[in-house]
Amino acid sequence: MATSFRAYNRAPMPPGAPDSWMGFSPESRVRGRFRPSGSKSLAQRALLLAALSEGRTELRGLSEAEDVQHARALLGATSAGLEELDPERMNVTGTPPGADQGLHPRATV
Repeated sequence: MATSFRAYNRAPMPPGAPDSWMGFSPESRVRGRFRPSGSKSLAQRALLLAALSEGRTELRGLSEAEDVQHARALLGATSAGLEELDPERMNVTGTPPGADQGLHPRATV
C-alpha cells in the first residue's frame, strides 16, 4: 500500500485523512514566532511573505547580503510599507492579493 505525503510535510497522512488533518486549511491563519538562523534565501522569502500578508509583520535579523538589499528596494518601490526600526529589526506592512488590492508600484515604472 502506498503512503501519501504532503509536499510541505513529510509526515505520512493517515488513510482517508481530510486536507485539514494537520490543522491547516485554505482559510487558516497562522500566528507565532519563528526564529531561524540568518539566511539570505529565508530573508527574501520572509520579506515577500510579509508584503503579501495582511497587517504588520516585524522581521528581525535579516541578512545584509546585496540581494536582500535589492529585495528591500524592490518592495520599497511597491505599496508595501517598510519601516527600519533599527539595524536588526524591520516592520513590513503588507497588502494581500485581491480585487483592487495587493502590491502595486508607487509610481509608473
